[in-house]
Parts: sequence; C-alpha cells; structure tokens
Amino acid sequence: MSLMTDIPMMHWLRQADFEHLQGLQNPGDIKVTTPLDFGSNQNAGLISKNDLNQRIGTCLSGVGRLRDDDIDVRYGSLADIDARQSHVGQILDTLKALGVDDNTIVVFASDNGPYGETGREFGNEGTPDMGNSGPFRGELGEATEGSIRTVAIIRWPGQVKPDTTSYAMFSIMDFLPTFSHIVGGKMPTDRPIDGVDQTDVLLGNSMMGHRESLLSFIGADLVAARWKQWRIYFTDVHPTGIGPQREPGIFSASASMAGYPKVYNIEMDPHEDLVIGGLFSWVTGPALKAVDEYLETVKKYPNPPAPNITQFKNGGG
Repeated sequence: MSLMTDIPMMHWLRQADFEHLQGLQNPGDIKVTTPLDFGSNQNAGLISKNDLNQRIGTCLSGVGRLRDDDIDVRYGSLADIDARQSHVGQILDTLKALGVDDNTIVVFASDNGPYGETGREFGNEGTPDMGNSGPFRGELGEATEGSIRTVAIIRWPGQVKPDTTSYAMFSIMDFLPTFSHIVGGKMPTDRPIDGVDQTDVLLGNSMMGHRESLLSFIGADLVAARWKQWRIYFTDVHPTGIGPQREPGIFSASASMAGYPKVYNIEMDPHEDLVIGGLFSWVTGPALKAVDEYLETVKKYPNPPAPNITQFKNGGG
C-alpha cells in the first residue's frame, strides 16, 4: 500500500456514530479497517484497545485518550472510524476471495478538502464537525490549496512499493490516462484530455511525476493556477457576510483582480499568508503559459455550460 500523501486522522465523532454502536456487545474485538491498517498490509483485523489508543486516539481532537469507562461507545466509534472504511475492508476481502487482489489497483481518495465552517452544524454536543486541512488554507467551495489538496492511497501489490509516499502533483484527472496506459488502452483523440499519464509515479520511477501545473475552476470560471510550488490567483475568492453571518467555503463570493494576480509559495507558506507577486512576478509567466494552452483547446472543443443556481442567463442556469 502506498500512501500518496500524509493522512490527516482528524475525525469528529457524530451522534449517528454513537447511536450505531450502542448495541455492540464487545467493542474491544470489533473487526476494523483503517488507513493505518492498509499501510501495514492488514486489510482487516482485530486491533486491541491499547494499540488503537496509541495509533489513533491522540489524533482525535475533542476526544483525546480513550478510557475504560468510555470504550463501550467511543472506542466503538473509533474502531468503526466511518462506515466507508468498513466497506473498503469488505471490498479488499472480496478481491482476495476472488483471487484477483494481487492484480487489482485499489484507490482510496477524497474528492475535496474539508467542509469547514459551512459544515459546522453537522457536529454534536458542541463539537463542530468541520474537518481539517492541516497547514493549508481553505475549505470546500474555495480555490485555495487546502480546499482542493486531498489525500489518496493506492494499492497495487507487487507494483506499488508498500510504505512509500509521493509528493508529486497528481490530479484525479490523471487516473484516466494512467489506468489506460496500464491496461494497454488507447485514449480518445477526438477531444482534449486534461489528465497526464502518471504511471511512473505509481511505480516509483519518478519522484515529481509528469504534471507541473493545474488549473482551478469555480463553475465555468478559471480562478487560479498551480505551477510547481506556486499558487496564482486571477480572482479574489472571499467569505460573504460579517460577524455571525460570515460564511466562507461554498458560500463564498468572488471578485475580479485589478489586473495583477496574487502569488503564493505554498512550500514556504502553506497557509498562503504572504503575497509575493511583487517580488516573484516572473512566476506568472509559466502559469499563464498553462492558461494559454488550455484556452487554445476550448477554441476547437468548447466546454459544456457549467451548472449555476445563482446566476441565470437567457432563461437558463
């Protein structure tokens, strides 16, 4: 199992978890599947209370160390960690039972950053269920690094080296040409393909991969670009409202820049606090090159209309 990026183990417990586990007779012997089990090649197995405490418990803000008197509910919720991961264990067990687990690529990935403040109502007993983007800034609905940078785990026995990590820029769009190459398929030639073949990243033959840039859109609008370690913003995405009505994320608004993009170095400044476009204005050159290449493709192959339920043109969304 290869961990393509660090795995944030932040998980806020929800009331549904508690209700689901109240009927368990022996939570200490729950069959579990966690990201850490994947890394140790344990698709599903029995984890002791102390082992789980040591490996996971201290990572869960709002819960802390587990005690004997709260094992009946809280340990069960930790062992469950989310129904999705139990389902992953069932899938891996099924692949093994079918005899194809060594010849199947399994990808476990997130599609976006945390819900953030817009999801705080999902919490329970005063605990906000907002997720965490680690050192990066942003949440779902924005265009910052923390809103689109996610984790992924790739399992391909005998091909992907276990217990390895990669810092390569890898877009979910890259899976199509990568898997096509692996199975010997051919990519369509009647349309532009936004993904790039990243087989070398999976096999450990390339440290940084074959992607240097990535464009970010909100709806149909091209709002930002990533080039190597630089993030460049062509639009200012900002929270709406003030005070109790302040809402970032999916309730953000955007405004055009006054002619010059914002530039951040996310390697030195992962939270994107320091705009350095004045000192490193040359960075916009390679970023705009990627933009120009994209714009050239839409001349021949225009994008379909993007859905929008707040802007209405010609009677359509």
